[in-house]
Amino acid sequence: MRSLITFVMLTFSLSPLVAQVDPVSEVMSVRAGIGPAMRAKDTAALEKIWSPQMKVNSPGNTIMDRSTVLQLLSKGSIRYSAFKDIVESSSVFDGLVILMGHEELTEAVGPDAGRPKIRRYTDVWQRNPEGAWMLIARQATYIATP
Repeated sequence: MRSLITFVMLTFSLSPLVAQVDPVSEVMSVRAGIGPAMRAKDTAALEKIWSPQMKVNSPGNTIMDRSTVLQLLSKGSIRYSAFKDIVESSSVFDGLVILMGHEELTEAVGPDAGRPKIRRYTDVWQRNPEGAWMLIARQATYIATP
């Protein structure tokens, strides 16, 4: 009987540790779907990842909403022949996850097609009312290539 009581107490005392999930890991898992969805022009998948209220301060010096980015993607105006994403920092603040890093990319279309670029970014993620992580804001800036 004493063993049973010890087991029950131990189980309940450890259950909060098991139930805790790292928000950054959750966001990274969701975020992994962006690249494949963009390559496939799968706007339905991106609508599940990008908040309807998402704002992007784009490297083209314009502020865009989700629908504008999805339209550009659908038209083929956003396409990469090479893309590598490096997350350098992650932070959690009051229900937000903030990721910062840089992307090494080569555009497949447009005046800079074929020219390698480096883009620094900040992504802000928040849970929607259903509990799913969604990208709510992104700032991206091209920097000089080394």
